[in-house]
Amino acid sequence: MIVISPRTVIPENALEFSFSRSGGPGGQNVNKLNTRVTVRLNIATSDYLSSSEIHRISIKLSNRIDKFGYISLESSRHRTQGMNKEDAIEKLGILLRDALKVRKKRVRTKVPRKAHAKRLEKKQKRSNVKQNRRKPHDDM
Repeated sequence: MIVISPRTVIPENALEFSFSRSGGPGGQNVNKLNTRVTVRLNIATSDYLSSSEIHRISIKLSNRIDKFGYISLESSRHRTQGMNKEDAIEKLGILLRDALKVRKKRVRTKVPRKAHAKRLEKKQKRSNVKQNRRKPHDDM
């Protein structure tokens, strides 16, 4: 079960799991056991998400959704299938919660007068320093 918000919960029976052999080093355990877990969730036909949530997820996670409307994640971090299954569910939950967060809009602010004046004063001082380094110019 994935708890996205207090009113939005996706049960485990809405998820599709597939298992395969993990890659990389690990000896006999890797070579003969299907410990990698791939979890898939069909966003397009999900009854557990509102239409606004589906729209928000499809925009935020457009690069992760395939042409059939599935989001899929893999986990092969642990040595056992059960732990990888829990890890994949947790990853999917984090991904969906993050996609559904409403970001605050940034309010543009003006540069304070004092800061503006200070910047101009520093520029003038720097200009004076550079002018004083020059050789005196003779106009005769």
